[in-house]
Amino acid sequence: MFKKLTLSCIGAAIIAVLIVVGCSKKNPTTSPPPPPAAPTLVSPANGATGVSTSPTLTWNASTGAVSYNLEVSTNSSFSSFVYQNYCLASDSQAISGLDTATVYYWRVSATNTNGTSGWSSVWNFITGKIFTPYAIGYYNVDRQVRDVALSGNYSYVALGSSGLHIFDVSNPASPTWTGYYVAPVYDRMDEFFGVAVSGNYAYVTYNHNANYYDYGLRIINISNPASPTGVGLCNYNTQGWLGGVAVSGNYAYVAATQRGLQIYNVSNPASPTLTGTYNTGYARDVAVSGSYAYVADDVSGLRIINISNPASPTGAGYYDTPGLAMAVAVSGNYAYVADGNSGLRIINISNPASPTEAGYYDTPGNAIGVAVSDNYAYVADSDSGLQIINISNPASPTGFYNMPGYVSGVTVSSNYAHVAYSGFVTIIRIK
Repeated sequence: MFKKLTLSCIGAAIIAVLIVVGCSKKNPTTSPPPPPAAPTLVSPANGATGVSTSPTLTWNASTGAVSYNLEVSTNSSFSSFVYQNYCLASDSQAISGLDTATVYYWRVSATNTNGTSGWSSVWNFITGKIFTPYAIGYYNVDRQVRDVALSGNYSYVALGSSGLHIFDVSNPASPTWTGYYVAPVYDRMDEFFGVAVSGNYAYVTYNHNANYYDYGLRIINISNPASPTGVGLCNYNTQGWLGGVAVSGNYAYVAATQRGLQIYNVSNPASPTLTGTYNTGYARDVAVSGSYAYVADDVSGLRIINISNPASPTGAGYYDTPGLAMAVAVSGNYAYVADGNSGLRIINISNPASPTEAGYYDTPGNAIGVAVSDNYAYVADSDSGLQIINISNPASPTGFYNMPGYVSGVTVSSNYAHVAYSGFVTIIRIK
């Protein structure tokens, strides 16, 4: 762990002597010279990855500067420091002992006898070796993948009318099919769409293939992955279509398109009940963090719902993204929205009542799925494949890697991303 270091210049008085030759009836009034201009940072480049843990930070010299002040932090607000030096005589400084795989922010100001400049722009870099993702394995499913959830050594794949299929992915290079669950005979037209896993249960949204007025939530016991069994069902014969699902505590949160957000009490998996609803507009996907549900709401963008009382959810705030919000992932103070033709939108949600856009990355295709891990967002970009985007600086995300083909979804766990194609899922080593 890097130890904080603070250095400062200790007072050498500089005396300026003005010698006047000749005489004059009147002394002209002159303004004191200004402080030096703020330095311009040079390297490491802003957003650089794979930077050494003992880098040399450099900047352009400011005319008239006597010394420089350098601050390095792990947060862009500089509320804490890993390095401070307020008495640097040159335009570079070597530092050491930084942590690997960490984002660092840095800035510099210049000083002379007339004062100190403002800070330079803030740059950031990521330490650690650059890693190139690569495909390590795959599993065939012979159908369009609707959704993938990962838990432990297993992958749970929603395959429409083919039900829920379970794969052992403990060896990512050679995943094996383990078991499956399909709806009973009288419900064989059910299309399994979204899936989430919590403990010994998989929570699956379904839509009846032949009846727009038949949809619901199925709960499947997966304690024996080779022989999963259905244990609970909530069925509704009203107009609607269910999308993504998220589980937190005793509740399942379902994106129910024109029905908005639906909240199910699943404390008794054998008898789930609809507890609360909130009409968002057209909910396609949902993520839950703390007391809030974040809904990708199609033309209405990102909707933030206060779910502290599941029986009576209330609107907290919203951000109307420029495209069609198709999917959402939440990490820390940011929501990452797959926004259709408008790419990846990064929304600052530190104030849920007033979310703001922090930055965006215009992917080449149609962004329909997103997952986030560490400093990267993984975007299912339909015909333009998988896009991996560096989000270490949310205000300025950058493209990092892409994998071709039609990608409909992506899920990340530990060192691997599971990427949904038509007919198979590819496992990619991401670090």
